[in-house]
Amino acid sequence: MNSVKMSTAAAAGNSLRRGQSGFSPAGSWKPTEEYRKRAGCVVFNETGDSVLLVNSRRHGAMTHTIPSGKVEGFDQSLEAAAVRETLEEAGVVCTVLGDLGWVKSHDKCGSPKATRVFYGRCDEVLDNWREERFRDRLWCTIPEAVALLGDERPFYQMAITMAHDVYVNTPESLDLPKASSSSFETTASTCSSQN
Repeated sequence: MNSVKMSTAAAAGNSLRRGQSGFSPAGSWKPTEEYRKRAGCVVFNETGDSVLLVNSRRHGAMTHTIPSGKVEGFDQSLEAAAVRETLEEAGVVCTVLGDLGWVKSHDKCGSPKATRVFYGRCDEVLDNWREERFRDRLWCTIPEAVALLGDERPFYQMAITMAHDVYVNTPESLDLPKASSSSFETTASTCSSQN
């Protein structure tokens, strides 16, 4: 087990012991009415060597997260909500490729929320998007993304590493359409911010 996966698993285990949040694989748990439902997506570039993060204000501090947000009444599915949130928050059009499950947590007031996390591939990066004045999008290597998520988001760290393992091991025989590699400008050593 590499150090990124080991530290992510340790952080997730510590968080579970404190009772702060939890991760439930798809099909193993369903949120009750008390949970506010959200959806998000771990989005990779074509080769899977970069993952999309957005910045976010959390308790007054700037943090990083995967694109995610509230499931609206007009969303036809959790998957559709994840795609919509990715477009609104990051200006990225994506295709969902798989379902990772639920991340259970609490908002700053202590109310329970459950985020359905999917993983997918970037199809297009827009020059302008709904929240561009409030958020930056970053394309990061997997270790950089895990580090930027920090100890506050161990289940998103775990989701990124799990999704990456599946994404890079997907057989080419699936013949999925791929994003244009010219859409990305990333380096191996630092995240690339596109605003």
